[in-house]
Amino acid sequence: MKFIKKKQALAFSVLAVVGVTCSISGFFALNSPQALACDGFLGQFDPTCDRSPKPRVIDGEVSVPGDPPPGFILNSLSGQCIDVAGAPGNTNGAQIQLWNCELSGRNIDNGSSTDQKWELTSDGFIRNTLSGKCIDVAGAPGNRNGTQLQLWDCEFSGRNADNGSETDQTWTLTRDGFLLNISSGKCIDVVGAPGRGRGTRLQLWTCEFSGRNADNGSETDQIWKL
Repeated sequence: MKFIKKKQALAFSVLAVVGVTCSISGFFALNSPQALACDGFLGQFDPTCDRSPKPRVIDGEVSVPGDPPPGFILNSLSGQCIDVAGAPGNTNGAQIQLWNCELSGRNIDNGSSTDQKWELTSDGFIRNTLSGKCIDVAGAPGNRNGTQLQLWDCEFSGRNADNGSETDQTWTLTRDGFLLNISSGKCIDVVGAPGRGRGTRLQLWTCEFSGRNADNGSETDQIWKL
């Protein structure tokens, strides 16, 4: 019986030592630089830590999870920006597409000034600040589903210079983030369902105000932030 009690006492002693050791090591672990860092365990309780979404770098360029810097137009689904094909893209007819955001203000391939910065004018034109040209719907006017968006001379007169038709270059940003074409009542859309790959062209399409693609129920790629 005494032997059993001695074994029990020894076992309790060992457990006590282990418990104290774990407590001490746990204390130092929690007070380590790793735990105290903003991305550590205790950092989550530190009100001075910045918890805003961080950009993701893909192939040297940036995909933005939150609101974009001024001038960039960000696709909410993909985190990529409205871009002009080319480096830089500045000619009439250049394709408007999705591309990783050039937040540095430079094209990563050749260091040229970014062609991704835009101005939504008071009269509804989306003007590229590098080229001075506007987002245009191919056609005169362009108003059908699937019509490609392109860069073109701005029709500030409100008319197409070739045939005098009403401009298809004016847009409004809805409260929900859709870029609605005034002439056709359709929206800026990314090709695909959903479209989110780099280099995917932008087109005119029926607005997905429900937040879903009508064909397959996928999340809409038509919501933008600027």
